[in-house]
Formats: sequence, C-alpha cells, structure tokens
Amino acid sequence: MNQDVIIVGGGIIGASIALHLAGVGRKVLVIDAALPGAGASGRSFGWVNASFYHDQDHHRLRAASMRLWQDLLAQMPSAHAQFSGALVWDMPQEAQGRMAQELSAQDYPVKQLRRAQIADMVPDLGPKPDEALFLPDEGAVDAGQVTLAWLAASGARVLSGLTVTGLLHKAGRVVGVETQNGPIRAATIVVAAGAATEALLATAGLSLPMLRRPGLLLATRPVRACTPYVLVPPFGEVRQDGAGRIIASTVAGHQGDATEYVSGSPEAHGLRTLEALHGLFPGLDLEMESVSQALRPVPQDGLPAVGAFGPDGLYVATLHSGVTLAPIIGKLLALEIQGQPQQAWLAPYRPDRF
Repeated sequence: MNQDVIIVGGGIIGASIALHLAGVGRKVLVIDAALPGAGASGRSFGWVNASFYHDQDHHRLRAASMRLWQDLLAQMPSAHAQFSGALVWDMPQEAQGRMAQELSAQDYPVKQLRRAQIADMVPDLGPKPDEALFLPDEGAVDAGQVTLAWLAASGARVLSGLTVTGLLHKAGRVVGVETQNGPIRAATIVVAAGAATEALLATAGLSLPMLRRPGLLLATRPVRACTPYVLVPPFGEVRQDGAGRIIASTVAGHQGDATEYVSGSPEAHGLRTLEALHGLFPGLDLEMESVSQALRPVPQDGLPAVGAFGPDGLYVATLHSGVTLAPIIGKLLALEIQGQPQQAWLAPYRPDRF
C-alpha cells in the first residue's frame, strides 16, 4: 500500500511534523521502533528556552519556537506544560550580568534578582543564591505526553514496534522504506529518528555525523508543590512536574554537556543527584522513583540538521534541543514539503553541510 508521507520516528519532532502536515491536508504514516513518545522525548528534561544558544540565528529560531509553543498551547491546552519561568544561578555573578545584557539586547525578557526576591519566589529553597537570573517566558513540558497529544490531533496513522532498516530509492528519488516486515512505499520520507538518524541515512549512502550524548534523568516520588519554575543551580537543571515529582538532570550544564559515555550505574548517578536535591530542598522528604537514560540527538557541530537531503522526496530533522524547537521545525519542514522553501530560517541548518 502506498503512503503519502512517511515519518520515521514518533518523538516530539516527528509528532510536530505530522501535526503541521495534517494542517495542510497531507495524510501521514508515522513509524516508530518503540512506542511513540517513549524514546528520548519521553526521557527529556523538557526545558523550553532561548537563553542558551549557539549564535544569533540559533537564538532567533529558538525564540520563534517559544512563541509557537504558546500558540499551540492556546489551541490545545495541556496539563503537561507549565510556562512559569526559569531561575538560573549556575554561573558566577559576572557571567550572569553578561548573560542578562546579551539577552536584553535581543529583547529577550530577563531580570536580575537578589536573594530576598528569590526567597519570596521559592521559599522551600535551602541556601539561597545571592543573585539569579529570572527568565519569565521560559517553561517546561512533558515531551512524551505532548508527543502523544500532537500525534492524536494530527490524525496520523501510527505503526509502533516496527523498525525501519533502510531507505528505498530509485532513479534519484525515494520510493519508500524497508522494515523488518518488508517495504512500505511512499514518495515523501521524513527521517526524524533521533540518535538513529545517522545509521538510517547511511543506508542511502548519506553522511550525517552525530555526536554520542547520553543523558540521565532522575525522578523522585511525588512531594508537595515546592516550585513552579525551572531551577538551574550549579549541579544541573531541576523542575517539578504536574504529579509532584522532582525531575533533575544528573549532569551539570545539561544544555552543553559533552559526556560521551556514562560510567557507573545509573542508580549511583541518581543517588548523587538526589543528595544534591536534599541540599536544594532540605525541608522535603525526597525519595528516588526512577532514573532513565536516553541518547540525545546531536549533529556533529551541535546545530540542527533540517531539510531536504539526498534523493528527491527525502527530508531529515534531527536536533537538540528538540523540545524547544519542535513547534517551529514541524512548521518549517511542513512548508518545505509543500514546496515553500524556508531559506531565511533553515539556511544555516541544511544537512548537506556535512
């Protein structure tokens, strides 16, 4: 059976592309080797921000995606998203000042707060920092749950537990995908397969080198409400989800972490982070519920890889942070598939740069 568009990958990027393609009347089949939303998206910290970026183009893309997040949430309200702001103090005060100046110069909302103001906002914090940056437009989402909601809203058909083993092409254009159960035909293929993207593209003779970037995420058992904000102390990002669990990255500087391999047991890493959380919230009785591991999809130069690639009809979308950028990547790639090139936005991120 021939399909209109096949999206390989049922994470938040694939779901966003499906949602936006449905908006222009395309019929979509999503294929995921596991369960949609259960891969890296379901094990993502979920911070939506434009305060961390590589260059001006990257900041502009992230800021635009944050606005689209608000539009999508207005259309599809979700209990799995909370945009209350972020408090950041993982850097010296001088660096905080420089960051505030740079963001203000780009009209990005930021405030420098003193200890008393921080204490008023998060009374449960133990030792309060002398200063922190408050980024009021930022927030966090449960990317796994949002992925499922977007897929349902898109009307896409979903095949889960089916591994795509190769890309089929003939006479300079794609004709489908190969799976362990045989070929599925389509004239348009989108590879949004996260960390599996490099190997899958290689089956078509295409090179998109990616970095190995494993991440570990700790979740505590639910506790009473203690913060509506994303918190960024020196040991890593922290937030509280809608169920009351404290969610924390086990690596400092998660946004720019360069670790290639996780040494030691995930439980040991989780316990170290739990100890740090006890210092952050000394009045809470915190217990570890789970530690999850996933490979973050990071192209070799750290920037998104998005757009047409190789044979006609083949597109790719792989990037970190997919949670922040999912809305705009879905919109821009859907427009390109419809024959409306998005050069102004995507020129720096074409996958053929490799």
